[in-house]
Amino acid sequence: MQGQIEDLDRRIERLGEYIDEHQSGWDLTQLKTALDLHSTLISRVARARQVQDRLTEGGQDEIEALINDVLDELSEEWGIEL
Repeated sequence: MQGQIEDLDRRIERLGEYIDEHQSGWDLTQLKTALDLHSTLISRVARARQVQDRLTEGGQDEIEALINDVLDELSEEWGIEL
């Protein structure tokens, strides 16, 4: 998992550099799309680090409980059994 996180870190850095280099030629919609993607990647890396920390600390039960809570919420929202 650490390798995947490091890969995402590199991609985030490259995307940030790409945005910095090209933003002057973009309209607001293009800039918003790029920044949304950048923000989403940062959020996913943060979540991946949290999961990694919990797994390292032996918090597997906590993760399973979290997954079950999310599945329960989605089941209720979508009206299907997950």
